[in-house]
Amino acid sequence: TSFAERWAWFWGNRFTVSARDNHLRMVAGAFEREATRPHIFGRFEDMLVASTLHPAMIYYLDNVKSVGPNSAFSRMYGGKHNENLGREVLELHTLGVGGGYTIDDITALSYGLTGWTHGSPKQGYRTVFKKNRHEPEPAIMLGKTYPVHGPEQIHNMLADLARHPSTALNIAIKLAAHFIPGTPPQSAIVQLKNCFLETEGDLKALAICLVSLDNVWSNEAWIFKRPDEYVVSVGRALPAWEDHFNPKINRLLGQPLMQAPGPDGWEQRGDDWINTENILIRLGWLRRALQSLPSWINAEFFMQEALGGHVSRQTAQVLTQPLLRNELLTLGLMSPEFLRR
Repeated sequence: TSFAERWAWFWGNRFTVSARDNHLRMVAGAFEREATRPHIFGRFEDMLVASTLHPAMIYYLDNVKSVGPNSAFSRMYGGKHNENLGREVLELHTLGVGGGYTIDDITALSYGLTGWTHGSPKQGYRTVFKKNRHEPEPAIMLGKTYPVHGPEQIHNMLADLARHPSTALNIAIKLAAHFIPGTPPQSAIVQLKNCFLETEGDLKALAICLVSLDNVWSNEAWIFKRPDEYVVSVGRALPAWEDHFNPKINRLLGQPLMQAPGPDGWEQRGDDWINTENILIRLGWLRRALQSLPSWINAEFFMQEALGGHVSRQTAQVLTQPLLRNELLTLGLMSPEFLRR
């Protein structure tokens, strides 16, 4: 369904590896397929573990060569730990900025991640745990000591982070910003946070809680579609048009597929994409693409199939003007009702 796909997009944007790195271009899709999508209606803890320990994430955030300072490997060959993955797990994926962690907690989680790397080509580059690279001392994160029991240590650390109240609040804030038009009310954020905590991160229950909020269905405000949302909605509105789709359009619109600018993904709010250049690129793209559209798709079809009962009186009047078919369709696809969600 449309909601299920938007839900998948939300989590795919929260756990991001970017194909801007040439080495990740062939695995960015696999990361989404293996680490996030299988868990979008499952447990947040499972998604967190799957994404953190996926070989694409391990490579993207420089954990491949991270070794514990007291590990057997470090004593023999040297080397040090890398804190990139640990920092992003705390800052972006779980507790969030202001979530109560310190630099010492980043270091502790990074120690827990030492020794986690990807295998050789013969191993299919799958994630492997190398004990001789792992920090042998217990890790103390958020005041709790995690003994070294091989691979189980990081699983225990991630499990506690997944259930932490700050994680629930961080996710609630991001969900509200993505799905609720305007400024999300504090009451909605609290409801989402409580739902996450009460269900221990059950994402199916969280999705039901989200769509049960009146604020999500408000007609008083709206969210401007990001480029990826707009391109998909055009393809759905004009079903015979998909054969003429230009895969470069997302790049032209500033949101190339699976190439987020950083680990924090793309901007949450659609308002961040409202600018003159973006609007003009959409307009120019539509004018070129509509030239090859079958003649049976006209403005009347568009109003019924794409806008339905959401078309305003002003837009309806515009789309019944004596203009050329492509001009009317362009106006419809650039109408306020279609540009927003």
